[in-house]
Amino acid sequence: MIFATALSRPGRLCQPNSSSPTNVECHEALVGVISNPGGYHTNLTGASAGERRGVFNLPCRLPLGRGPGQADPLEFFFANKDMLDIYQGVISRFGSSDQMAATGTITCEGKKVQWWID
Repeated sequence: MIFATALSRPGRLCQPNSSSPTNVECHEALVGVISNPGGYHTNLTGASAGERRGVFNLPCRLPLGRGPGQADPLEFFFANKDMLDIYQGVISRFGSSDQMAATGTITCEGKKVQWWID
C-alpha cells in the first residue's frame, strides 16, 4: 500500500561529499527495504524546519523532515513502498555517480514531507 504521493520524486541531485553514500550502499539499502515489508509510524512533531530525522538508518540514509508550511502535530505512516520508490528513483536518475546525494518532497497522508538521501 502506498501512503505517500510524490511532489518531486526522484528529487534533485545535491553535491555529494566525502560522507555521501556510495552507489553500492544505496543498492544495499534498496535490498534492505525490499526484505522488510511494512512501514513506519513517523512522528516529526516538534521538528524544526530543515531538521532531519532518520527512518531507515543504513549507510545510504533516508531521513525525513518537516515540509514547507507544515504545523504540529506532524505524524504519518511512511510505507516501505514509498521508501522503495525514493531509492529506486534516486538510483535510476543519479546512479551513474560513485556517490549520491539527493533531496525531494513527498506528501504523506496529506502532509508535506522533505526527504534526503545522504
